[in-house]
This record gives sequence, C-alpha cells and structure tokens, in this order.
Amino acid sequence: MTYKDTCIATFGSQILHFRVQGRFTASLVMDLAAAMRNTCHNESKMIIHTAELTEIEPGSGEMLEQLLEAAGLSREQVFCTGEKGFQILDDTGRVIVNDTRGRCMCEKCTGVPIPVQ
Repeated sequence: MTYKDTCIATFGSQILHFRVQGRFTASLVMDLAAAMRNTCHNESKMIIHTAELTEIEPGSGEMLEQLLEAAGLSREQVFCTGEKGFQILDDTGRVIVNDTRGRCMCEKCTGVPIPVQ
C-alpha cells in the first residue's frame, strides 16, 4: 500500500487547521508552507495535526521554519498537535498534546484559549 502525502486545510474562527498525512517529506513541507502562505495573513493561529503522519524526514522541520520565515509568517502562530509535533517544531515551536481521550485540545475544539508565552 502506498501513501499519498497530503495536506488538508480547514478553517475555524481565527484558527487554520492543517491535517498532514503520510510521510512528512520536503515535498509535503513545500505544499504545507504554500498552503499556509496562501491562507494565512499572519493574523490567524495555524495548527498542524500530526496524528496521520507515518514518518518524519530528518531536516523537514527546519525546512518548514525556513519557508515560513521566507513567506513572512510568524512561527509564534504555528502549533502542532501530538507527540510527532516535537519532531517537526523542535524547540522553537509549540506543541499541543492530545488528552487521554484522543481529542484535540486546541481552542476551537475545547473553547479554552491557547496560552501565549
């Protein structure tokens, strides 16, 4: 079985959700960064959902950071959900770990604002 690496964007109120699937490769990172650039005006928080990733290519997180910077998007607005988010955002991003029920704990899903540091 082969996976088609995809990025799906959905819109909430002031929060953009990006569900990435398959392998987090340079190609997928470029698609994700383009989708973020085309849909965000640096006013919205962006959440990358990582539950459906099967593999994270080394260096892809750094590439995402570089592309976001080149597009003029703030890394402060980017969050990841799930443990795989730590591999993508490393120490420069924010990761939201799902609760024990497997539900997303973002502001849109819980009604509780995302803490800002």
